[in-house]
Order: sequence, then structure tokens, then C-alpha cells
Amino acid sequence: MIKIKKWGIRKRIVVLTFTPVLTITSILSVYFVSSRIDDVRATLQERGLALAKHLATASEYALLTENHDLLQSLADAVRKEPDVIRVSISDTNNNTQIISPNLRQEIDQTSLASQAPEIDQLTFSLAIQAQCFTVFDYGCAESDSNRSTQSVNGTVTIVLSQASSSLRKQEIVYGSVVIVLVGLLLSLLTALLFGSSVTHPIINLTRMGENLRGGNLTARVKNESGGEIGELEKTFNDMASVMESSRSNMLEKIASATEELR
Repeated sequence: MIKIKKWGIRKRIVVLTFTPVLTITSILSVYFVSSRIDDVRATLQERGLALAKHLATASEYALLTENHDLLQSLADAVRKEPDVIRVSISDTNNNTQIISPNLRQEIDQTSLASQAPEIDQLTFSLAIQAQCFTVFDYGCAESDSNRSTQSVNGTVTIVLSQASSSLRKQEIVYGSVVIVLVGLLLSLLTALLFGSSVTHPIINLTRMGENLRGGNLTARVKNESGGEIGELEKTFNDMASVMESSRSNMLEKIASATEELR
């Protein structure tokens, strides 16, 4: 068990000042880091989903018309985006029609799914849906509804690398650690400064008390502090003055009595 009663004043002040700052800083740092990391992860996921939606919409017509050149150009364009590792477009039978950066291959989509995913990769798959809007007296009419119907014509798959996100997360953690250390250092210096402003006058009073106990009744302290410590300094000086005056009077009386005895 920590024996706080035996601590010095400076140590108590430092602990009293530094402990709340350390606690609050730690809590805020954990919250800040976790929030920023969540934002980085959410940004990457939103970006991957947006690319998948864009590619699914753009490749709808090319897939229906089996325009592989257009599909390849669309896949290559997405592949050039930052963090994109692989782009593939498959038909309704899950047969891959286009894959980038490789040339067009007829690869069964199940073979790709059976591969072990990389830890630092995110895969986004989105169905290519052909929308058919209901129009009065013209094709795609429903029996009694006036709404759009959709059918799945294929799937787009985009694989994103998390390397840049991981690097960004490390930068966030390192930056937060530096900020926390600087803040704690400033807090420690502030605690030591305030501690010295309290302990220095008390140390002077302690030395004055030792001088008085040793018989040096002329010892005084500079009354430079304010508040209770300033009052304590004034009280010590007044007490020393009274003791010095009393001793002077006592010595004078002793001298007078000695003269009378002679």
C-alpha cells in the first residue's frame, strides 16, 4: 500500500496535478485514435462500394451486348484507381468475362471465391441489375403496377488494398502518441513549477525554524508569497521578532540584576 502520508509536499502536488491530466489525456487519446481509425476504415469501404456501384451501372449495357472490349476498358479504368488491386466482371453463370489487370479469361467465379483472401485486402461484389422502367402502352409493362423491375445480369468484383489505410492508421497512432507525450511533458513541467512555488517558501520556513532552534533569532524569511503561505511567512517573522525582543529584554534584565548585585 502506498503511504501517501509520508510523501513530501512537492510529490503530493505533482501527483495531484499530473494524475487527472494523465487520465483525461489517455481517455481522449484512445477515443481520438479509435474514431480516426474508424473513419479511415469507413472511407475505404465507402470508396470501394462507390466504385463497385459505378462499374456495375456502366457495364450493364456492355455485358448485355457482350462487348468485351468496352468491359475491358471499364475494368481497366477502375483498376487505375488508387488502392485497386483487381477488377473482375462475371455473367449470370458466375463465369468471369473480364478481369483486370490480366487479359480477358474465362474463369469460373467459384475458383476465385475459393482462394484464401488476403488480410490486407477488401473485396466488394455487386450485382449488375438491368432496370426496366414501366411505361404506359410500351414494353416492360406490369399487370397493374407502374414501377421499375430489375433482373440480375452479372456481378462486378473489386478488390482494394488496405496497405495505404494501414499506413494512415499507423500515422494516426504515431501522431497521437507524440501529441500525448508532449502534453504529458508540459503537464509535468507545469506541475513541477506549481510545486516549486509552494514548496520553496515552505523550505525557507523550515530553514528559518532550524535557525531559531539553533539560537539564531535574527533569522528571517522574505515575505514574497501571497495567500495563506504569505500569512505564514509573516507570522514566522513576527514570532522571530518577538523571540528576539524577549531575549534582548531578558539579557538586559540579567545585566541590570548583575550590576545591582555588584
